[in-house]
Formats: sequence, C-alpha cells, structure tokens
Amino acid sequence: MSRIRTIKPEFWVDEGVAMLSRDARLLYIATWNLADDEGILRWSADFIRSQVFPYDADMTARRIEKLMAELVEGDFLFPYDTGRVRQHLAVVVRFRKHQRINRAQPSKLPPPPLGDPHVREMYGRRDDMTCHLCGSEIVKVTDDWTNTYDIVPGNHYHEQQAQRLHIDHLVPPSKGGADYPSNLASAHAKCNIGRNNRDIPKGSPHYGGDQLTEQDTDDSLTGSMSDSVNDSVTEREREREREREGERESLFDRFWDAYPRHVAREGALKAWTKAALKADTETIIAGAERYRDDPNREAQYTKHPATWLNAGCWEDDPLPASTNAPKPGGPSSNGSAPVLPYLRTERQRIEQKLIEAQRGGDPDLEAEAAAELAALS
Repeated sequence: MSRIRTIKPEFWVDEGVAMLSRDARLLYIATWNLADDEGILRWSADFIRSQVFPYDADMTARRIEKLMAELVEGDFLFPYDTGRVRQHLAVVVRFRKHQRINRAQPSKLPPPPLGDPHVREMYGRRDDMTCHLCGSEIVKVTDDWTNTYDIVPGNHYHEQQAQRLHIDHLVPPSKGGADYPSNLASAHAKCNIGRNNRDIPKGSPHYGGDQLTEQDTDDSLTGSMSDSVNDSVTEREREREREREGERESLFDRFWDAYPRHVAREGALKAWTKAALKADTETIIAGAERYRDDPNREAQYTKHPATWLNAGCWEDDPLPASTNAPKPGGPSSNGSAPVLPYLRTERQRIEQKLIEAQRGGDPDLEAEAAAELAALS
C-alpha cells in the first residue's frame, strides 16, 4: 500500500537526479510512495507497473525494467534477493535524505543481508564514506579484507586495515538492534571495535535518533507492508469490544423479556445503550419489572420501550389508582346511569393524559386535561 511522502525543492535541481531520464525520475519519486518506513520495497516490473503505471499502455514490463536498471546504475536504489523464496526487493539508498519519518513503523520485509560485501559498500556510499563516530573519511574497501579483530599496534598493514569500512549498529545486536537501514551507520573498523556496546557518542550525527530493534521488527515475507505494528493490540481491543457488546445484548434481552410491551426492538436497543451509561442496568431491569407488574398499568397506555428508557422511567413511582373509571356495564361512581363504552374509553384517555402532565410538571397540559375531564363528567 502506498504512503504519503514529500518532495523537497532541491530535488528538481539535483545534478545526480538530472542525469536520469524523465520517466526514471518519476519512477524514483514513486519508489518513495511504495517503500515502507525503512525505504524497502518490492522490486519487480510487474508490481511497479500495477502500482505506478496502471493506465499507461506503452509502459511495458521491458520498458519498466530499463527504468529500474537506470535507477540501480545511478545508485538510487539497491536491489537484493533474500529469504527462502528469494523475494525480489530493493532499498532506496538515500531514503532518509529525502524523507523525514515521524513515528516510523517497523518493516514487514527483510533487510539487505549484511554478510554481502556489496551491501556494506552500499551503506558506505550512502554515508559518503564518512565514519559517524570520528567524522573522518573511510578508506575505500578492497578485496584484501582481513579480520580487524587481529589489529596489531605499530603494524602499518593492520593500521591501514583498521581504517577500512565497518557497518556499525546504532543499537547493538546484543541489545536487540536490527539490521535495518535506520539502525546502521558507516564507521572505521577501529572506531567501531573501540565503541563496543557503548551508547552512541554525542558527536555522532545519529545521536538521539530513533533506531529499530529486533523487538520492533517482523521478518514476515508475506505480510502486508501497510499492516500496523499494533495489529495484535488492536485485535485484543476488538475482542474485548465484542465481549462487551455481547454482554450489553445479554442484559438488553433480560430487559426486553421483563418489559410488558414488545415493539420497535432496534430503537429500544439504542435507547438501552444510552440508558446503560446513565444508570445501573439491574436498576433499569428492576424498574421494567415493577412497571410490568403495576396493577394500575393499562395495556393500551403502556409506553413504547424506547420512550420508557429515554424518559428514565425506571425511577418513577407506581402509577396512581384510577378513581373515576367505572366498572364495565355498571353504574358510575357517583350513582348516575351507566357510562357508555366510548365515554369510558375517553375518560381513561384523559385520565392518562392528566397523569403524564403531572409527572412531566406541565401545568398547562394538566389544566387542559382537568378541563376535559370536568366536561366529560
């Protein structure tokens, strides 16, 4: 997956970059997007064509291979094969010169093998053959390399060898340092051996930098380069969230079974989630059971569960007894003639309206309901 990168203004006037063809310059910029935070990317013509030139019919694999070779010959990229499957990879040689990486994520791809002398020379060229420990020039590497641990004081040949290129781990391997480009710097063999496992000296340009350790890295060859380093943490968080969601739904099911009216379950679940943040769930369920068992609750006036939850009705007092409602088919409470069924239903509606007005503290609605009730009598 491509990443957001920046282009510095001096890129366009760099004489080395100017030696590249225009398409090669475009591909060079594209490699920054394709590379991970260590500057490592997959290096095959088919992959690059699919990612960089998907709409250019004239960009054949052979033409892209020529552009890739142009970047390698100019020492802009260093290709290598590694791993059991001999995966074709490359590292942008001066990646950190062009990009400033904040909160770098560990690479999912293996680094160039340090056992290869060409890899060590590549790092030397990247660092302008300058020792990061003493700041002096490093003698060019030759094929007559010897074991620098056998340096003999006063022996001119060995002293000369001591000035040759070593690749220093900014965080030593004994402390978990990895072989990735951000953790490597060029040094004299003598300076590197003399440093041993001590911390980076303040004079080094890498002092105080962020280096990756083996603990930070993952050598997976098949994992996506865009995978977050916090994948395992995120998965644990998702698992805990699923457990919490299951617990919420289980408690809601108990409420749903206890509540006397089953309508609009989805809306009720949303209202339950909000209510559970404001009150103890057992208190809410107990309130639903009281409402269900209230002898003064009438089925036709039972609130929707979402309405009941949103209004916080689990804290309500028991419903008041109805004193004006006559017995079905019998005389009214004041000894008058029997009340017709439709009048009995209307009276119950007005009485419920009056009760809700009293609960809500709405004097206007209460007065209106009282007037209606008086008129009906």
